[in-house]
Amino acid sequence: MSDVELASDLVAPPDRRSVADRVRDTRPALKGLAAFLLYLVVTCVIYLLPIGGAIGTRYVGDGWADARLYRWGLAWTPWALLHGHSPLFASNVFAPTGANLTWVTFVPSLGVVSYPLQRLFGSLVTLNLLMLLAPALAAWATYLVCVRVTKRFWPSVLGGLFFGFSSYIAGHMVDHLNLVMIFTAPLAVYLVARRIEGSLGAIWFVVLLALDLVFAFGVSTELLATTTFFGAIAFVIALVFAGRDIGRVLRAGLLVAASYAIAGLLLVPFITDALNHEPTEVLRPVDKTSIDLGSWVVPRQHTRIGGESFTDITSRFTASAQEDAGYIGVAALVMVVGFAITEWRRRSTWALLAFLAIVAVLASGPVLHILGRPTIGLPGEWLTHVPLLQHATPQRFPAYAGLALGVVAALWVAHGSGRTAWLRWAVAGLAAVAILPAPDPSLFHAYGQTPAFFTNGDVEQQIRPDEMVFSVTERPASELQWLAASGFWYRIPQAYIGPIPAGYEGQPLYRGLAINQLNPYIPTPDDFAAFLKDRGVTAVLMDDDATWKFEPLLESVGLQPVHQGDGVSVWRPGQGGYTVHDPAAVIVNGDIDHVGGELRAFSFPSLTGADRVTGPDHRTTLFSFFGPMCDSSCTANLQDLGVWAKAHPDVRVIAVSSWDPSGQTTDMVGALGLGYEVAFDPLGRMATAAYGVVLPNLTPPTPFSIVVGPDGLVQAFYPGPWTGRNAAAIPSYTGP
Repeated sequence: MSDVELASDLVAPPDRRSVADRVRDTRPALKGLAAFLLYLVVTCVIYLLPIGGAIGTRYVGDGWADARLYRWGLAWTPWALLHGHSPLFASNVFAPTGANLTWVTFVPSLGVVSYPLQRLFGSLVTLNLLMLLAPALAAWATYLVCVRVTKRFWPSVLGGLFFGFSSYIAGHMVDHLNLVMIFTAPLAVYLVARRIEGSLGAIWFVVLLALDLVFAFGVSTELLATTTFFGAIAFVIALVFAGRDIGRVLRAGLLVAASYAIAGLLLVPFITDALNHEPTEVLRPVDKTSIDLGSWVVPRQHTRIGGESFTDITSRFTASAQEDAGYIGVAALVMVVGFAITEWRRRSTWALLAFLAIVAVLASGPVLHILGRPTIGLPGEWLTHVPLLQHATPQRFPAYAGLALGVVAALWVAHGSGRTAWLRWAVAGLAAVAILPAPDPSLFHAYGQTPAFFTNGDVEQQIRPDEMVFSVTERPASELQWLAASGFWYRIPQAYIGPIPAGYEGQPLYRGLAINQLNPYIPTPDDFAAFLKDRGVTAVLMDDDATWKFEPLLESVGLQPVHQGDGVSVWRPGQGGYTVHDPAAVIVNGDIDHVGGELRAFSFPSLTGADRVTGPDHRTTLFSFFGPMCDSSCTANLQDLGVWAKAHPDVRVIAVSSWDPSGQTTDMVGALGLGYEVAFDPLGRMATAAYGVVLPNLTPPTPFSIVVGPDGLVQAFYPGPWTGRNAAAIPSYTGP
């Protein structure tokens, strides 16, 4: 450089370009990276704050059973491949027969790509990182689509928000790793767009799309099926509105078919297994898994703005709050109308609107519901007869509407000019803000550390290789988490893996035993002993947190503790093997963990009066559960209950002593001279069956009460002591 040139540079005026101009001149790859990092920051602000950034000890989701299943699934595929086993069959769960996994969400694709993370940081950190990456990847892949059609950075960034932070993503960030990893859908659209515009060669396109399809299949067969279905709909719409570009669209379609053929060849073993082991019944009833017309404009609980304000309305919807992906908000509808009005001359406008309309119709299922009321029949009925698709749920279809909305937002904003540009930005920006998620409060994010027993070598000292072990845990699927943490050291006869193998349906013990269960259950000692004998179980592992609830059951079948430490106790049968000791012979027959459930029969030893307390007897019955430690507040509650019982002779009142096999409260209760029935349930079988509220209860939830009507149906549930203040709350049952 000459002295003149150097001097010229030194006196050159500073770069006064605007931020927009600098962004415009940035390389596309750097823009894409910036967009991804921006989405990742938004994700972390939303989902890391509730747990204080503690991804090594707590779950980004709520840590319920599915999260623990994914931790096992992430570890299973690499372990199976490294040890010469088929990832599609797990011989160490539901042992000794094993379980076919083709209909289990064990996310083999994610297990393979995350293996280095698992080795470095463990399964909990790996799961949390994948959960945090999912919304950012979904938004970023949508950004790639938008930037191809708009050539504008900020409108495309805005478009990505509509998919990456949609109601679909918000609902499934509770725990469903396989469903939030949906970035493969917009990524496929991006590849097709690149091919149609001619910026991606045919060979690279076919290879990259085939890899995308294979990866998607290994994350969720449901997502690949629905992506394929809605992709086919989009292809037909594109042909209709292609005009002079129909030739390019057709050629791209042929290459897409080639990608599917290659993916199909690679996935032949998986697809063959899936078809051979397809469930005989639909996994989820479509009439309960479709969205309501009101879902599009009324926010559910996982929405930050207004999510808790309309529960009296949304409680009527058929889809659950977590699964309902329909909400887009009023501002988004205004945006769509504005898009239709201002962009009506473009064929692409009508293609996008047609796609949105079709998604909306199919998401409503076989019948249109308006604020909970069924009205007219819809075409969604025929989907229930399509292989693979029949197991998909319409309430998740609006995810694809979110993708189309992102493109609509990007195009509408990008095409704005003059005074209308700011108006478009305001409406589209408001629509994006309106759908932002509201994660669960910190209380609902469970801690996820695995007991040290499984990681410090104790398991190898106390359990033999491939020994048959039954696990009693704090939450369902923890038995899988423990198994994976042990390096698949032993086998288990039960598991929470979603669909139970056909031979085990209707047998609750194959779901395992845990403090917090979706279907609370304690077996009779006879049933438990028979199960352990039949499956060849020689050891039981029990979480320390579960001791108060299940120790009496283990003792009732002759199990004895042989080791205690690092969060787990090991139990083995005594010299006499499994021997049943059940003098109480409690009978509880019914489904009583929810209002509307039926109590068919009960029988307990009596602590007052007759030998047994039995029923039902066609009277309204109040059951109040107490114990196992009954202090002064407990006795006061029992006495208050007696006062109420005298004032309401038409109601049968039964207090049930629960989880107290030693009977240490028996004398105390007898001394109170209670004028109503008191039953003895040493294993807490009825209290467990009735306590259907799923919360992290690590201590007995007593006292609490339920009311059963004359017809045997549960009318109400009341936590806390029974007092005169809640006595008037006994409702009349009006149906589920």
